Amino acid sequence: MSRLGVLVFAGSTALLGAATAAVAEDNPPPLEEEYDYPGADKIFAERGIRLNKGDGNVLLTDCVTGADLLEVRARNRSPFCFTVRGNTGFLTMELTESFVVFSNSTHTTVANYTVKGVPGSTTVAPGGADGIGEGEGPGKSATLLEIRVKRGN
Repeated sequence: MSRLGVLVFAGSTALLGAATAAVAEDNPPPLEEEYDYPGADKIFAERGIRLNKGDGNVLLTDCVTGADLLEVRARNRSPFCFTVRGNTGFLTMELTESFVVFSNSTHTTVANYTVKGVPGSTTVAPGGADGIGEGEGPGKSATLLEIRVKRGN
């Protein structure tokens, strides 16, 4: 009788193992958002701005006169403009020779940057502007690393 019990138990274990494997095959691993900016390599090749990661609420767009956009200026390049969606957002990047950040009319913008390897940060009120790098003083070249926005002050 104990032999039968062992056989049944062993058979049940084998069936349970097969059922678990079948369930695992039917359920792929969970997707994890990487937050990589779509088309970043092409944008870098065409415009000279490396867009790394973001939450999708700060998006590079064409600069349009009169539009309520966040704008960044860098030496010897056309301005870079960003649409802001939602109450908050972020975008990491590398934009060398940056010198001024303009916020849109509804969001406070925090710009994080480096000047000669030394980190810096500025907070720009809605509708305002602030200099970074050369915008703060001559001989300083800033690399803009991140923009974070939040609706209001």
